[in-house]
Amino acid sequence: MEGQPGSAFYKSDGRLSLLPFVLLLLFGIVVSVVMAVVLLIVQDYWYYFIITPIVLSLPVWAMVYAIVHVGKCRNVVAAGVAGVLLFWIFYFGFWTLDYGVFRLSCDEEGLAALEQMGGSTSLIGYFHFRCKTTSVEDVGSSLKDEKPDPFGAYMFFGVESLIFLFAPIFSIVMSQRVYYPDLRRWAASKAVCMPKTVAEAAFSALVAEDWDAFSQLPRLPANAQNVKKNPIQFKVEYAKDTPNASVYLTLTGVNAKAMVDAMYPEQQKEKRFIPDEALLRTEQLASDGDAQHKLCLAIRQRGSVKQYRISPASATRLAERLPELKLPQTPAST
Repeated sequence: MEGQPGSAFYKSDGRLSLLPFVLLLLFGIVVSVVMAVVLLIVQDYWYYFIITPIVLSLPVWAMVYAIVHVGKCRNVVAAGVAGVLLFWIFYFGFWTLDYGVFRLSCDEEGLAALEQMGGSTSLIGYFHFRCKTTSVEDVGSSLKDEKPDPFGAYMFFGVESLIFLFAPIFSIVMSQRVYYPDLRRWAASKAVCMPKTVAEAAFSALVAEDWDAFSQLPRLPANAQNVKKNPIQFKVEYAKDTPNASVYLTLTGVNAKAMVDAMYPEQQKEKRFIPDEALLRTEQLASDGDAQHKLCLAIRQRGSVKQYRISPASATRLAERLPELKLPQTPAST
């Protein structure tokens, strides 16, 4: 059973498929090293700040995706470590290789210049040296005739470093998707966007599982213009072609805590919270107001509506009211 039986929210089991995970991780490390070498080779004639490292890192991103997806990694620590290894080996490995090549090729005069401009002959000193001798107008290494631009170099190299420093977040987020152990596969997902003006109505309809009311809310087309407006997103994660599996809902772009406080102001004053989400039985929510109350308090504790579990029967009603989601439906009984 996915998640925790009887829980209102999905909770990962934290497992992974060890053999595929390890094999893909080892292959990913090789890919990261190879792409770091490629970046080192092309930097003298095809190094555009930010663009070149991102383009050459695409195989690394693909390997991180494969490690988590094919390795069925639901463990955020393992996923994070994999992301750190591959992304950091690629970009910071490139800097290490570049530093090593410089040290092997330069003479005593070059080492003196490195220590003078970089503050030391270490890798950190080499980073400062490169920034102080690089022109942001040229394509290639720092040792050009163009006038150096330390401010621009620090800025662009800094942005690159931040991108790959935090890139492992990608693998962590991927590992937090819904996974169905019984089916041995990840959930498929669909999403619809709605304007901010219907936030309260969308939240109320979701916690009551009132899909008739939810279906009447206006939707926005999923294009770049609407994404910039930071709309509400209603995301559904489900087992494809498996109508009897639980479905999980996420509502982003709403202040769930404030909405629960508005719905139950007396609860806010008493500051009473439900301690155990396992008390929430999603099958009761359509008719049991107390269960809905407990759900709202659990949402307030979490601070968000993320991967809230609904029963297959409720999911069927949702599929009927929002056909654009294309959710699997339980066949009608005869």
